[in-house]
Amino acid sequence: MDKLYSYISSVRAAWRNVLLRVSSWRGLAVFVVLSLTAYSLLRALQGFNMCDDGFVLSSYRQVSASPGSVAYMFLYYWVLCVGGAWNDVFGGLGIYGFRVLEVLVLTANSLLVVRLFGGMGRAGWVASAGLVLVYSRLNWIEVFEYNTFTAFAVLLVLAFMMKTLVARGVRWMFAAGVVLGLGYFVRIPNVCMSLLVLVLVPFYYYTRDKRLTLRLFASAVAGAFSGVALTAVHVWGTGRMPYFAEAVGDMFFLLTDAGNTHGSGGMLLNLCRNWGLMAGLFLLFAACPALSAVVMRRVGGRRARLLCVAVLLSADALIVLCCSYLMVYVVYMLAVASCVYVACAWHHSPRVVYLAVLALLVAVLFPLGSDLGVQSVGVHGLWAAMPFVPYAARTLLRRFDGVRRMVVGSFVALTLVLVLMRGVYDTLRPAYYEPGTRFADVHAVGHPLANVYTDAGTASAVNSVLGAMEAEVTVGDTVLFMGDVTMLNYLTDTRPYLHNPWPSVFGAGYFERKAAWLCRSGEPLPVTVCSRSCYYGGGDLSRSFRRFLDGNRYRLAYSDEIFMMFVPTRRNGGAAVFGR
Repeated sequence: MDKLYSYISSVRAAWRNVLLRVSSWRGLAVFVVLSLTAYSLLRALQGFNMCDDGFVLSSYRQVSASPGSVAYMFLYYWVLCVGGAWNDVFGGLGIYGFRVLEVLVLTANSLLVVRLFGGMGRAGWVASAGLVLVYSRLNWIEVFEYNTFTAFAVLLVLAFMMKTLVARGVRWMFAAGVVLGLGYFVRIPNVCMSLLVLVLVPFYYYTRDKRLTLRLFASAVAGAFSGVALTAVHVWGTGRMPYFAEAVGDMFFLLTDAGNTHGSGGMLLNLCRNWGLMAGLFLLFAACPALSAVVMRRVGGRRARLLCVAVLLSADALIVLCCSYLMVYVVYMLAVASCVYVACAWHHSPRVVYLAVLALLVAVLFPLGSDLGVQSVGVHGLWAAMPFVPYAARTLLRRFDGVRRMVVGSFVALTLVLVLMRGVYDTLRPAYYEPGTRFADVHAVGHPLANVYTDAGTASAVNSVLGAMEAEVTVGDTVLFMGDVTMLNYLTDTRPYLHNPWPSVFGAGYFERKAAWLCRSGEPLPVTVCSRSCYYGGGDLSRSFRRFLDGNRYRLAYSDEIFMMFVPTRRNGGAAVFGR
């Protein structure tokens, strides 16, 4: 008994020590970060993402062996370099290995958020609450990709800028500019992040030091040029300039092509729709709290006021639940509104205003250049903005006392809890195109690199098509994959025919342009694997794809409920590619 009592006492003392460490703001934040990291590593074991994950994985696998076959991915140059290096060293860890890399970047992002909020009051619970909200919207853990890496680069820029603005050190602004310049080549639309220098406007407002403000601006510009120059030297020195030039040519074609979702007009229209939707959501969400304020002033009688407030709380809950399918927009709207409110309410605190302005700029600029805007980038533009949601809630509640504080606090708590619950529920779902829940993802694909679990139907279909491809395709062959089937490109270690692992995303014009160019250059016609939805679809791309197969006399070699495989009856290309 004495030994048992001694053991219990030691465990109790150890637990008390843990609680003591967690009670500090830094300890609390680190504890939350480590917990979220462990949770993400578990979630990464499930969900077989055939399209987005396969898009980048096939590029990482080919960038060393056949960089020209993934030339389009040179638009994400530093992502491609990091992913390719990881594949060279840890490629045998398969899909899960790249998800581990993704979780490591997520953890780095989280620690940068903790660092950014370190000098603010109650930083531990503010940063922790913001991180929990962010992770609740990461509905599935992807492999290492450009949105997460962009967020890392941007958070690093913010950390350097905040150090500059608070300590007024010019060299830190230069460092921020260097990272910014390198970040342009993580994702080309990151050029828009150059507008982060607008934080120098409130800096000048507080300091009234025109000379220092101009020096900081010049340092940022010089740093950005240095980052671009470093990238250019690396691209040139590794002999990859032709592939980068081809990628830039493709980019300009897509920006001017109206027949794809990456055209400049379509992207701008989607972004306007995003912000219009968020403005409508803001008015909708503000209606019930605003009416409650009127009720508290004008409705007589305690019972009548309580009844009205209860009805409005119920209506607020109903609004949140009805908008749950738009939750990414709801979360974005809450974060943006919180940054604006804090920047205005805390005008007496320059540090808070600087960070709120930077977080707001990132949230506004991040969706630029994405085909579906906010829907595409998700919460990756909100790493710095999300902690301002609980920060704004606390700031708002300070403006009230007594019963009014309880009423306003009830609306704030109800909205945030329902948003968080919806996010937690979404994390139980697998990759976005898979049916069912994670409880169905207990089946494995019969391939050593496909070391994550999926549902029975997907596992069976992938195993079948991989078996069929063995008769026609060997490692290193060039294959055309059409539809959301790019993971097959990665698993078979084959080269993408159109120099793009996922060409079907970019429309009929892009497909015809690349296919015609390769056929005219004498490139042999490849084996083609596609999804049935891509082949039988009614859009321009499906019609163009069928004409390509007919014009080059392909024959059907395999078909099931999901996949189709076509083999050319002749291997040489030619000028007449598309049938009529």
